[in-house]
Amino acid sequence: MEKGDEVEVVATRAGRNALTYTMQLGDLAPLYAVSAGKILLAQKDSTWLDAYLARVRFESFTPNTIQSQERLIREIERSRSDGFGFVDEEYTPGIVGLGVAIRQDGKTIGAINVALPSPRFNPQKASLIRQHLRQVAARCEADLNQ
Repeated sequence: MEKGDEVEVVATRAGRNALTYTMQLGDLAPLYAVSAGKILLAQKDSTWLDAYLARVRFESFTPNTIQSQERLIREIERSRSDGFGFVDEEYTPGIVGLGVAIRQDGKTIGAINVALPSPRFNPQKASLIRQHLRQVAARCEADLNQ
């Protein structure tokens, strides 16, 4: 859930694999550094984004953390074109994430994501995660829009 210029974990579920990563309820992270935040940024209009870019100060959490407006703009454009936010060890070392927006009555109200250890991430896993995220988002949106 968006909370100012951050995203907050409001629900979480642990994976069943031996090597997992579990986000904690209440955790906050900058929009630019996590997959849910990137897809939320991709939903914003240019006026909102211009104001955000004017105020954001990039903090370096890992060597991969975005450190420039230009890179963030490229990431937002990529997220808009493919419908997913993506991070590769940008907020937490060793963690890759994919996120998708959730809409109610055409308005973005939040995002869901999958975060997993980078050794378990590959193109086949990415494809499977994207498929599942699309399905879960569609079910959430159907329930919300009833």
